[in-house]
Amino acid sequence: MAGKGENSLLERVIATIPPELKMTYQKVIRKGSDAHEVMRLYAAMHLWNQGLRQISFEEELDPYNAQGDEEKAYVDIYEATQNLYVECEKYPSKWKLYERARRIKERDRKARFVVAVQDRMGWFSGKLQGVADAVWVVSRSGQVQTWQVWVDERKKILESAIGRYTLKNLLEEYRRAEKEYAKIRELEFCEKLWWQTLLGKAAIQVFNQNIKWTEGLKLEGALSQHTKHAQQELQRIKAEITKQFLAVLNMPLSLSSPYHLSIKDDETITVTVDWDAWQWLSWKDHPNNPEQQEKSYQIMEKTINIELGIITNNLPKDPKHKKGALSIKDIDIEALRKEIKEITALVQQLTFTIQQQNPNYKKIPSFDVKLEVF
Repeated sequence: MAGKGENSLLERVIATIPPELKMTYQKVIRKGSDAHEVMRLYAAMHLWNQGLRQISFEEELDPYNAQGDEEKAYVDIYEATQNLYVECEKYPSKWKLYERARRIKERDRKARFVVAVQDRMGWFSGKLQGVADAVWVVSRSGQVQTWQVWVDERKKILESAIGRYTLKNLLEEYRRAEKEYAKIRELEFCEKLWWQTLLGKAAIQVFNQNIKWTEGLKLEGALSQHTKHAQQELQRIKAEITKQFLAVLNMPLSLSSPYHLSIKDDETITVTVDWDAWQWLSWKDHPNNPEQQEKSYQIMEKTINIELGIITNNLPKDPKHKKGALSIKDIDIEALRKEIKEITALVQQLTFTIQQQNPNYKKIPSFDVKLEVF
């Protein structure tokens, strides 16, 4: 879909082909969808760039089959010097292509038959090699490759994705940050509980009654800032992982859909449309045909599964987490000793303040903090 005043993808492709080839193409009456025609022109240009000039479109095969019934058939491209027939298929049917190959061979046993498919069908087109003499994979950029070359190069691109986007390292960093955050949050919870207990008992001593509203007071302990910092670090890494994850996901999406994902500063994921890809994939060729639309989404989902499998093949697996309380091995003992000393000093300061303000103050029962592992 081109914007107002913009040429469509097909119009721009036609504008780039050599005048001789353009003249030959414009004489053709039978044409398919824009996506089909773009693919056909890319395939024709592939032949042209190899120095082959005797190119024609819509080559008519013999109008009669072996049974004598009238039957017209056309092939998208024919190159005479190589005696080469090229059929362009968006949704290749092995059985239909087998029939087409048979008709061509009946006409000329020395002829070569090539099937050209869109790159979104690349992963599913290896089975066509037994039907045609060659299978070409045509990319939206205009590049044409044999099926095996396309598969090998696509795998290299996907396997390098982890290195480019450092997702593996980020995942490891996230696990460390998650572990640190869980540890410090657990300690902060224990600290707050300790302080709430102390304040409650102190209130009883000072006011000679249970002051319930003290239970609802907000408490920011000595560990609260550490917890906030750990949480912020976890969120930062999470946002970066999401960004890199979307970059990885965009790779199969760009092959099989017109969509592109990105993330805003507020962590909102947005979906944008590449209109050239929309035209290339005929995303709206069949707006009233749910079956065709469903087929497009099925291809997209299968492509995502295949390519993410290749991309994530070397990612570290998520370790099994043991249920229950934190292990003492997860706690930084020296850091904890330091925090306990700070809390003890605060308790002493609180005791002194209460004594100054209340002459009838009775000593608060001691709160012994024991860490047996120390």
